[in-house]
Amino acid sequence: MPKANAQDSERADRRGAATRQALIDATVALVASQGWGALTTRAVAERAGLAAGLVHYHFAGLDDLRLQALAQVLDTLAAPAERAAHDLASATPGDASPFSLRALVSDYLAGLDSPEGADHTAFALEATLAARHDPQVAALVRGAIERGIDQAAAALVAAGHADSQPVARAQARLVVAVLDGLALQRFATPEADLGAALDLLATAVEHENPHTSREDT
Repeated sequence: MPKANAQDSERADRRGAATRQALIDATVALVASQGWGALTTRAVAERAGLAAGLVHYHFAGLDDLRLQALAQVLDTLAAPAERAAHDLASATPGDASPFSLRALVSDYLAGLDSPEGADHTAFALEATLAARHDPQVAALVRGAIERGIDQAAAALVAAGHADSQPVARAQARLVVAVLDGLALQRFATPEADLGAALDLLATAVEHENPHTSREDT
């Protein structure tokens, strides 16, 4: 392929990717502000500032657009826990643990205060409700929850906050459930101070380091 044609193709690919992302961003913003069922081709296109025909050019339909937006949002929300798990896996035995449940949860709640973070969380909550009636959405949400629990459990074991995988998974499931509840409260009562609840959650999980306890006895 001549160089000029290759460059044209690359530019077209970049434009296509940018258009797809603009449509996904518009979908997330619309669902976050108006609900899962409010999505229409025209509404998405208008929000993105694009022609309506591009929605069906780049996606198989509104359901496909919603699913791809959901997959991207879930990956974004899972990123902090993935980074924590990666940091722990990369640490040498003599390193101080880089994992802090308190810091992780604080970062999660702080993210809700940013427009993008609030939209992502609201979108995920809307999808969780929609999962009761949509098997494809349910599969994505279930997979994200279980992946998050697996990552958090591995981090808790590596950081010494649990001495077995079953205990760590139970703790991780509790953390995920409480975070979901705190996210709902943040939307319903944005003025509420969740700091005390956050402290209780972190203390409940981190109150004892079983590895340290055995070494000290």
